[in-house]
Amino acid sequence: MVRTLTGRQSLRNVVRYVVKTAALPQLPQSKDGKMNLTRQLLVMVAGAVVLASCATAPKPAPASTAPAPAPQATAAVPSDLTAELNQAKQMKAEIDQYGLGTQVPDAYQQGSAALTAGEQAMGTDNATAKAKLDESIASFKKVIDTGFPALIQAREKQLASAKSAALAAKADRAVPDQFGKAQGLEKQAAEKQSAGDYAGAYDLLGQAVDAYNQATSAANEQRAEAAQALKDAGTQIDQTKSKIETLQQGLKADQAQTGAAAGGGQ
Repeated sequence: MVRTLTGRQSLRNVVRYVVKTAALPQLPQSKDGKMNLTRQLLVMVAGAVVLASCATAPKPAPASTAPAPAPQATAAVPSDLTAELNQAKQMKAEIDQYGLGTQVPDAYQQGSAALTAGEQAMGTDNATAKAKLDESIASFKKVIDTGFPALIQAREKQLASAKSAALAAKADRAVPDQFGKAQGLEKQAAEKQSAGDYAGAYDLLGQAVDAYNQATSAANEQRAEAAQALKDAGTQIDQTKSKIETLQQGLKADQAQTGAAAGGGQ
């Protein structure tokens, strides 16, 4: 069995191990017990082999000759491309604020994906970035044009109901200032909608609904106060009448007593 040699063994031990384990014929020794010339030569050869094997170092791995990847080129971003990016982000924020994405989900998802791709391509591939941002803006416009009219229609129904209640409460006469404020907001909302500002129209319609409701409440409060005043006035009138009747009865009694006393004296 071949034994494993470690780096800690001395050269002498290595040589002894090689000589001992080598299949050499038993050579005669000289009379004085010393090793003969042939055996000495074999030992020297074995030592030289061991030294050569120990001194031979493994060849280093060849250095990689593959070229390093070139850095990705960047390009200046035009100002109009930045403006498109901001426009797309503003449209998305408006859609998210009013919950329009659920009404046109396919267009909303398409616009969102195109917005992300366009922003990532800016500075490296401006042509692709512009194409994606244009796609995003077109998709978001579809969401807004489809979703907002439905919201405005529902808000307009609320406005009509609130205005009708205000008129029934005679708010236009009882609280003309508040009623006029509601009418002004309603007019502004119509102007915004005609200009395509759906978000502004929706918000103003909500304010108009609140103004009509406030006018109705104020008119009802005034009517309740007037009714209470009439009731209080009627109570006072009744009390005054009762007092007058009491006084009249007392006056008649006094007159009767006076007349009786005068007749008895005759």
